[in-house]
Amino acid sequence: MRENRKKWFKIGSIIIIGVLSVIAVRFISIETIRNWVGESGKNAPLIYIGLFSILPIFFFPVPILAFGGGVLFGVLEGTLYTIVGAAINSAIMFYMTKYLGKDFFEEFLNKRVSISLRKKFLTKNQKTLSGLFFVFRLIPLVSYNLINYISGLTEIKFLNYIATTIIGIIPGTIAFLNVGDKSLNIGSPEFFQAVLGLVLLIAASSIALKIYLKKEDHDHNYHSDV
Repeated sequence: MRENRKKWFKIGSIIIIGVLSVIAVRFISIETIRNWVGESGKNAPLIYIGLFSILPIFFFPVPILAFGGGVLFGVLEGTLYTIVGAAINSAIMFYMTKYLGKDFFEEFLNKRVSISLRKKFLTKNQKTLSGLFFVFRLIPLVSYNLINYISGLTEIKFLNYIATTIIGIIPGTIAFLNVGDKSLNIGSPEFFQAVLGLVLLIAASSIALKIYLKKEDHDHNYHSDV
């Protein structure tokens, strides 16, 4: 009886996440966030951190949050609040995956992650896992939400995961916030420089990922042959 209740609670939780995900993506825009946070006065940082802690659970696009943070707080303050919110959110999603059931998330992720990449995440080696998550966190185009859900399926230790998340998202956070901050004056040289910085980060981090994965494949093949 208790197991059945637990099972139905998990199913219900997953359904709620699905419904709220649709609502969040369809009805919450950058303007909505700006209004919610901007009208909060002294509580604006707490509201922003709260939104960043919760909305990514429902697959809300993180870049929109970051752009909003840049517009509202600028680069320096925005980076601090974003990292705090991201750390809280990553912790929540890490344990959500473990609690709500790996079977559901494994099936969900199997459709979105290649077989070769899934194999890399199956290792128990903490150094390898930390390296993987760090490199993926560096790439702005890789889904922040997806990486959070993947984390709970792996053997990475919680503190290692949080550390790689905080350090790994710093470049992308600064880049997105800078674009948001400079978007107040679209067409200015500063805005185009901010966009260029984001593009260069995407290119450099994508190259870094390819190099890292190639190195991991080489090391794996070497140890297999020994």
